[in-house]
Amino acid sequence: MSRSKWKPGYISYSLVKRILTSPQKNNFEVEERDTTVFPLLYNKSIRVYNGKIFKVIVPDENYLYFKLGCFANPRASIQHKKKVEKNK
Repeated sequence: MSRSKWKPGYISYSLVKRILTSPQKNNFEVEERDTTVFPLLYNKSIRVYNGKIFKVIVPDENYLYFKLGCFANPRASIQHKKKVEKNK
């Protein structure tokens, strides 16, 4: 079930605290994929944990109010191999 539209976006208190206490630092690790992208996060390198690895995301104005989990897909995309016909 998705979050209600009338509620504000979610951002973890620990992430806001880390950003505000070290403004010169531009590299943050986040494990909460449900965190909403706010203008506070623009042009900062955010490493989002997808369950296996950390994926690097640099949000800009096109990412505004999306969830970080949208950009760190936990499943790998499957690419099927084409069959090669044998020459007879």
